[in-house]
Parts: sequence; C-alpha cells; structure tokens
Amino acid sequence: MNILEISNQKEPEDKPAAHITFFSWIPAAFKFSLMLHQRMGSVIRSRAVLLFFSVIFLLSCTPTLSSDEYVKWVEDPKNGLRSLRKSGDLQFDLQFQPADYLWLQSGKAQGYENAVESNKATQHYLLRITSQDPEIDWLKSGYDLANYQRRVYYFSYLFQNDLSISENGAVLSCILYHFEQVHGGSYTKTFLIGFENRFPASETAVLTINSEYLNSLPINIKVSKNNLPNLKI
Repeated sequence: MNILEISNQKEPEDKPAAHITFFSWIPAAFKFSLMLHQRMGSVIRSRAVLLFFSVIFLLSCTPTLSSDEYVKWVEDPKNGLRSLRKSGDLQFDLQFQPADYLWLQSGKAQGYENAVESNKATQHYLLRITSQDPEIDWLKSGYDLANYQRRVYYFSYLFQNDLSISENGAVLSCILYHFEQVHGGSYTKTFLIGFENRFPASETAVLTINSEYLNSLPINIKVSKNNLPNLKI
C-alpha cells in the first residue's frame, strides 16, 4: 500500500454515532421528568386538599363556654348576634336571644331541656332605643302632656304592629311584645319582642321598624343567628 492510498482512507465515523446516542436520551429524560412532575403535582394537590379540609374542620369546631363566657359572647357585637344602628337622633340596639341565652337570663328558673323546648317555636329579640344624647328622654322631650301620653300608649300597645322580621324571603309579624317602662335613671326604652321561628336553620334575620313615631323611612337592622358556641351545662 503506497502513501497515497493510505492518505485516501477514511477514519471510522464513530463520533456521529456517539452524538446520536447522546440525543436519543432526551425523549426518555423528558418523559421521566414529566412523570415525576405529575406525581409531585399529585402529591401537592393531595396535600392542598388535606390542608383545606383541615382548616374547615378546625373552623367547624364549636367552642364550649361557661355561663359567663356564653353571655359575653352573645352580647358582643363582633359576633353578629347584636347589632347597633343609628338613625337620626336615635340609636337602636338589637339583640338576638338564643334559647341558651334566655335560659341563663332567667336565672335557670326551670330545667334546661324544658326551657329550650318551650322557646323552640319563637325567636326572641331585645330591642333598645335611646337618644344619641343620653340625657334626653326621646319619648317625652319636646312634647306636651297630651302628645306624650299618646306616644306612651302607642309604644305600649301599637308599636308591635310596625315591627317585622325578614327571613329566608318571608316576612314575619311580631307575635310577642312587651314594653319595659323604667321610671327614673335611664332614658333607654326596652322592648321584648318575638317572632315565629319558622326557619330554625336561618343564618341571618333583618328587623324592619316602620314607624312614623321614629322615622319617616323604614329602619332595617340585621343580625346573625348561626355559629353559636356550646353552653357548658
């Protein structure tokens, strides 16, 4: 073999073969990466779902309170069962009274189960009306004796007809009414009012006061009725 023949011989082309082998791993690596991502994504989603239901479970855990704690909780406006509303020169304070709360306020006069059962058909509220100026008797101030007596008669007997509760699309009339007249001391007027408990599972209720003795326009006050704590008996 002469030098010219040797120079014309080609070296084995092994480099392109190695190049092709390297790139042949890319599809497999991509598939493996995708599978790993899907599996990790599934784990993440599972953990997210678990976390979500854990939060729901914790939020759904209802606390059990002592008698004093329960009363304070119900009367705290932050919890929604009590609502304060200003209209004109007056302030309205509406308190929803759950059955447990009524039992405590009665001094536990009767057995717990009997008390709860007796109040089951009616939803109870306490409505307080006071002047923005606590030194003014809004029922009497600015009226002569005849008009004052007329107003006292109205709030003693007829005011009930101008009260209603809106709940779950229904309007309920006031069926329980008592005007507490306190002579001397405070000028706050207190009304014990009750309505048919047609929707025991209702979350909210709106009291509408439509009285020309208070305002030319209806006054609406919304309260919450759900998420009540348990009472430690």
